Amino acid sequence: MLGLPFSIQTEKVEETYDKNWSYYEVPKYLSQKKAEPIAQRFPDALVIGVDTIVYFQNEILGKPQNLTQAKNMLLTLNGNTHEVISGVTIYHQNQYLQFQEITKVTFHHIQEHILNYYIENYKPIDKAGAYGIQDFWGLVGVKRIEGDFYNVMGLPVNVLFQVLNSNGWIGL
Repeated sequence: MLGLPFSIQTEKVEETYDKNWSYYEVPKYLSQKKAEPIAQRFPDALVIGVDTIVYFQNEILGKPQNLTQAKNMLLTLNGNTHEVISGVTIYHQNQYLQFQEITKVTFHHIQEHILNYYIENYKPIDKAGAYGIQDFWGLVGVKRIEGDFYNVMGLPVNVLFQVLNSNGWIGL
């Protein structure tokens, strides 16, 4: 949407971290863990790695492993406010910088049959917190957000643009 050329490169990375870390450290660490091997393969490229977590009641909610876990996550978040935290690591010329973005999301209290409809008809497995704000859940389940909508989708585009632009890494 920004009109910037890019390609997507992936690396199989185990998303593990020290459970004693502050939840604010986790997404930055995982974003670096994802970006570093790509930056090593493409040393002349500008590499951006991102990881997003959902944080609620002192617990990190990652991607659910199955539909039962997805339903339990959504039931836990139902009617409550949680934080979506994305960590971003940018590698450029053998150096890197990191930042994070935090968005608060409040859910309506959604009836269980609507929650079941979402789980059965959408793809909650590949999303932190088991929902996509850009799909049906965002239309009916999200009451309010405080912060960057795109951060909840998994890439804080506004801040990313500001960082890329202030470092002269885009030519607009």
